[in-house]
Amino acid sequence: MKLLLWLSHYLAVVWASSNSKSRSHGAFLTPLIQSENFTEARNASSVDFFMEHAGVEAHSGYITVQNGSHLYFLLLKAPEGIRDKAPLILWLQGGPGKSGFFGQFLENGPLGLDANGTLYNRSCTFQKNASILYVDYPAGGGLSIIERRSVLSRSLANVTDDLLRFLQQFYKLFQEFKSIDLYIAGESYGARAAVSLAKRMLDECKTIPAGLILSAGFLTPVEESILKVPEFIYQLGLLDAKGRHILAQVCRNISRVAKTNTTEAALLLGGTFFNFKIGGRPSVFAKLTGYSDQGSILHTRKPDQVAQYEKYANSTDFKSALHVHSSVSLEQYRLAIQFALAPNDYFNNITDILQSVLENFRVLIISGQMDDIFPAVLFQEYLQNMAWNGSTEFAEAPRL
Repeated sequence: MKLLLWLSHYLAVVWASSNSKSRSHGAFLTPLIQSENFTEARNASSVDFFMEHAGVEAHSGYITVQNGSHLYFLLLKAPEGIRDKAPLILWLQGGPGKSGFFGQFLENGPLGLDANGTLYNRSCTFQKNASILYVDYPAGGGLSIIERRSVLSRSLANVTDDLLRFLQQFYKLFQEFKSIDLYIAGESYGARAAVSLAKRMLDECKTIPAGLILSAGFLTPVEESILKVPEFIYQLGLLDAKGRHILAQVCRNISRVAKTNTTEAALLLGGTFFNFKIGGRPSVFAKLTGYSDQGSILHTRKPDQVAQYEKYANSTDFKSALHVHSSVSLEQYRLAIQFALAPNDYFNNITDILQSVLENFRVLIISGQMDDIFPAVLFQEYLQNMAWNGSTEFAEAPRL
């Protein structure tokens, strides 16, 4: 009960904050796209920051996908010499609700940010061989803006609807990408969104992706996969026998509750693994392992570079340079997004969607060896037990 009261208070505070925002800052491009003032829109979205620091042509701004919902994006173009043939990678960060700047600065973009908060040029980056389109989704995700609570996504279908509306306007504004291969890449929850978007495009659109990249994906049925987590974490040495027993009991309870009440199950899941201080209380995972950060067994707490990134992305100079609305805070709606989505999505089995995607697209699946919640062994078992037209070949393929 205390958790629900805290959540209601949290949402009220976030909602009041979002209602106070004007649209006097930030590059809102949809009116220009709708009036076909494409040159003006491209000029308004042009970013000098990446050219100055990395020699990369960039655009950013907001595209309105619903009345009151504006998705933020960053486009980094491939080097000019290969731009006409280089693919476009649509990057969907996880969370749900994390910003694509997390991927840009900490994972795969041309500009990195180190533990001291210093920018550096990343030697290995997608942008050397492709254009990258980072989109802050779903509604309110990352640096995106919502003007009312009703526009929050409450299902994977809602998330997909908004992404399709975004792409339709993006291709009108940047028509040179219409003839370029599109690859949809997603990490964690982003992999879930990527699979859904690819399937929808296959069913409804003339243009379909050339392939997908699914990294540490939120793909397996949660109520089944979490039952295997306690033993995995125990084998890693993060739990003793008593801790394993406690976590196993909690996971079994979540799986049981999910069959009749997904809202309650989602709250239990968040309080067990993903949110370390819901209502001021550490999660079960945190109490049992001593970890204050979840994602990799190599890090017991949030890495310094992540803290520096969060500080940097909230700075006034950064937001001004990247056409971010001046009063938006990084990922300020993230918990609201998760609680809106969780009841109707987190426990929704998408195996049939993934099966169709595997049978119709080239797919690269990446799983983290050090991932403590979605380890590689779970994905391997899940794929081997799935009925799809490549299952036999996959099962018999030699290990590289």
